[in-house]
Amino acid sequence: MSLLSRKLSAEVDANRGPGTLSVADGPHQITLKLIAASPVGVSFDVLDFVATDKPHWSADALKAWGDRLTARLTYLMEPLVVLEIDAVGGEVELRSQSPSVRDTLRTYYEMHLRREGTLQLRRVAFDTATRQRFVVTCHLTREALDRLADDLVASVA
Repeated sequence: MSLLSRKLSAEVDANRGPGTLSVADGPHQITLKLIAASPVGVSFDVLDFVATDKPHWSADALKAWGDRLTARLTYLMEPLVVLEIDAVGGEVELRSQSPSVRDTLRTYYEMHLRREGTLQLRRVAFDTATRQRFVVTCHLTREALDRLADDLVASVA
């Protein structure tokens, strides 16, 4: 368990939500828009991660980071794949390989990696009836959140 994940766990324990939590360890920072937390799990809208020691990533470096993340984050509800690489804009998008389906909703993870060394994770729903996309609450166990924090740190090394 990294120091960053231990700090995040302590911050979640101290602030069960709702609110914005932010923790840092050296060049790594996680900000979580927490909805609620319990001893078992957390609910959040957005998770942001920053690696400040690498302020400019090339498109190839972003793609490699995305590949490392897809290999590591196998415990999420749906496996992630690199969906799009925008070399000019300096962004890589990862998304769930197969969305979860319930009635007219297709829900999936969406992760954006940007050249500034930032990552944003959120859960998105697409309503096939209305053709609308919107952010939905993401639910993770506390163990999955700790592992995610550790894997984000390890993926930038």
